[in-house]
Amino acid sequence: MNNELIATAGDVIIEGVKVGLDVAGEHLLGPTAWKYFKRIVQPVIRRLQRRHPALAFGCPNDEQANLAAQSAVEELQSDSELQHLLETNFENLEHGQQEIRIGITRIQRIVTNTSEQVGQISIALSEIRRELGKRDEPGGSDELPSFVDISDYVNHYDMLTRAYVRREGMDPEDRFARRVIPTAVFYLDVVHFEELVLEYGEPFKLYKTNIKGHVVTADVSRAFVDKIGRECRTLRTTVPNLIRPEMEFYASNKTCIKEEGGWRCEELQAH
Repeated sequence: MNNELIATAGDVIIEGVKVGLDVAGEHLLGPTAWKYFKRIVQPVIRRLQRRHPALAFGCPNDEQANLAAQSAVEELQSDSELQHLLETNFENLEHGQQEIRIGITRIQRIVTNTSEQVGQISIALSEIRRELGKRDEPGGSDELPSFVDISDYVNHYDMLTRAYVRREGMDPEDRFARRVIPTAVFYLDVVHFEELVLEYGEPFKLYKTNIKGHVVTADVSRAFVDKIGRECRTLRTTVPNLIRPEMEFYASNKTCIKEEGGWRCEELQAH
């Protein structure tokens, strides 16, 4: 368990510089596990901050803070005293050890299922966001704005992906880390946008979103009932073609069937 505690603490520290410790902890572990993990990692972080004064959190554009975080994590990985403190804090918890194990296991599952990396990242994200109670749903009403902001969802995916790359020991410039995973995650972001349009979109109204500089559009038909009584909508989406940039976009038409827990759609048909 010691190695997993160290790796998780490192993930929280590095991501915490970008978004703040609480956001990083909740997005990596889920809010329940973070509530307890925060108790065991804070004394370690305080010691690291004394040794690395530039280490600060919620400072995404602070180069010194980012460098200090890298140095602090390297020190944590080699300093037996800090490691002992982290493990002792965990062992001394009266409550929350099981919750921490569940949160850490979720991250480990992303790494160890190497044949299903992106799928496991997607599952972990869904589990955490259910606990966070956030689905990027329209606020205050069921009306979906014409521009659908899914940036928080995209950033959450990115955080889990970076944790995966670090734990796999990948070179960030490796083709798989630099191109394959981001491309796959992009299309998962598209699926989330489609789900929102299917659930909340008005018939034949064009919706747009921006995913890392790429504009994606979608519109849906009115709901209808098929021959065996299922609720359906026809979804049309245009997506930039990241795999073949010489083609401007994919255009797809899908018949989507509402089922418990979401929508099931036909495979993408590219044109």
